[in-house]
Amino acid sequence: MGVDRLMLLARHAEAVFWMARYVERAENLARILDVQQVFASDSRDPSSWRSVLQLNSDVARFFSSHTIADRASVTQFYVLDQENPTSIISSIHLARENARTLRPLISTEMWSQINVFYRQLRALTPIDLAEPRFPRVCAMVKEACQTHTGITDGTFFRDESWYFYSVGRRLERADQTTRLLDIKYHQLLPRVSDVGSAFDIGQWNSVLRSAAAYHAYRRVHSRGMSPPRSPASYCRIWHFPVRSRYASTKSTGRCMN
Repeated sequence: MGVDRLMLLARHAEAVFWMARYVERAENLARILDVQQVFASDSRDPSSWRSVLQLNSDVARFFSSHTIADRASVTQFYVLDQENPTSIISSIHLARENARTLRPLISTEMWSQINVFYRQLRALTPIDLAEPRFPRVCAMVKEACQTHTGITDGTFFRDESWYFYSVGRRLERADQTTRLLDIKYHQLLPRVSDVGSAFDIGQWNSVLRSAAAYHAYRRVHSRGMSPPRSPASYCRIWHFPVRSRYASTKSTGRCMN
């Protein structure tokens, strides 16, 4: 038997598109902050936290209320600052508001999980962002975002709204990956002579881990990183889920089918 085609309202299409983008954005940001904390201690540049601001085009906004871009100020700005529209808590708040608009279309599990997640973020304090505790906060955010993705995959009805969700998620992933490649490498490598050095390899490690691509890269290049096998090649390998062309092609294909 055929299934009657259900019409998707424009406001619902917009809401599901942005709900997916905001959740993906929060997960990406949590991963970047987590990796940045690990690699900042090995960086030659004491202001390396500024790269996170550059990645999100937040330099002007940040310095309008802060004087220095250090670990404490940047993590607070990107996790707890509700006045910052690109912070994790702002992203999940906006995802939750879009989910509220979609309440007739999404499952009870989706709605309940995003509400619990938002309350967890609201309960965080500056103490939770201290260096010993911060990795646990990043892990909580990543796991909650991945739980949302899993619940959505398992319960969301496969009509036009599912395609808009997929487009939003993959476009956000493609956007974040291309920004990451631009900022985290090209603007942070101080000298051409550093290419192939331990510092260069460390930067590529940071890029790959920030994009959740490190283990995928090692599957392809099991001997590790070296200048002839620059991790830039991961953008051209079809099987990498964070690959920008993969993300954009899958999004376009879903909409056209």
